[in-house]
Amino acid sequence: MSRFSGLNVIVRAPRVEPQHHAAACYSLEGSVRRVGDRVRVNANLTNATGEHIWAEKYDFDLIDMFDVQDELSRSIPAALNVKIEEAERYRVLAEPLKGSSAYDFYLRGRHIEKSLKPDEIRLAKEMFLAAIDADPAYARGYLGLAWLEIRKLKWNERVDMEATLASAFASASKALELSPYDADIHWALGVVHLWRGEADRAIGCYERGRELAPNNCDLLAEYCDALGYLGLLEDAIRIGELALRLNPSRPDWYFWNIAASKYLSGQYSEALALLEKMAELGSAYRLLAATYAQLGRLEEARRAAAELLKLNPEFSIERYSSRTPYRDKALLARYVEGLRLAELPE
Repeated sequence: MSRFSGLNVIVRAPRVEPQHHAAACYSLEGSVRRVGDRVRVNANLTNATGEHIWAEKYDFDLIDMFDVQDELSRSIPAALNVKIEEAERYRVLAEPLKGSSAYDFYLRGRHIEKSLKPDEIRLAKEMFLAAIDADPAYARGYLGLAWLEIRKLKWNERVDMEATLASAFASASKALELSPYDADIHWALGVVHLWRGEADRAIGCYERGRELAPNNCDLLAEYCDALGYLGLLEDAIRIGELALRLNPSRPDWYFWNIAASKYLSGQYSEALALLEKMAELGSAYRLLAATYAQLGRLEEARRAAAELLKLNPEFSIERYSSRTPYRDKALLARYVEGLRLAELPE
């Protein structure tokens, strides 16, 4: 668990009373039960006040104890990484802004940046700048600024691509200088290198991130996206499905990233099945429109295209195809074909 950035782990010896560890914010407890060749492991996460945060049970056939241990060492830390950050964000949002720490400002920014509304994106930037102002040595303030630049490209906004990438690279590099062992920073640099067309550097950054946090589900899901752009579709699908399995609270974009590689593989029905699991498609209406079109469901494709244009009225096929970092232009052509069939604007 200690391999996740920001997660400090205290192991409590069985004979030590709980109050000796009052400084810990969260407590993980569990039990193991065995009946014959079946084992059940229960895990339970609570906060400092004893409030329930997360619980899960894991059932195994006791064929190989090491396999069981490996599975638990992946699944439990992956779940905690998601649930603890989620709990921390809601804790921070419930507190007054005055007196917030750099960490609190960062979490507020992370919560707000998920919005598609320009006013909220500006507020997210203010929160990241406030984090830097509160503590100039806090790397994640700079990381937040890098992500705001990266998302402009991922959402196909009308921006100067070279300047946007330069700004993202500068912020992420500053974050790396301050915190070289933060997996999320290597991940962000991987995205920048990907969009610069620097495939080998991108993969190197993602792999370094995986070394530092091998079960970071969001990193795995984003790596799926990168591998899809690089044409490594089987690897993309495998890693994306691993992220799905490890994350008990997977966000919609996990499905989108796997669906993209399914689409590029010509598996349109499987891509559609994944997209239909998304509660809110957002910019994934782009892929949905192309997928419907490739399946010959043109009326539904046009409706999906109309939904995309409500969210991003300036979307154009030309801007999308000129920017996106597809290494194999035949795969890009397959995507563009679907967009054109869905009658999205050139």
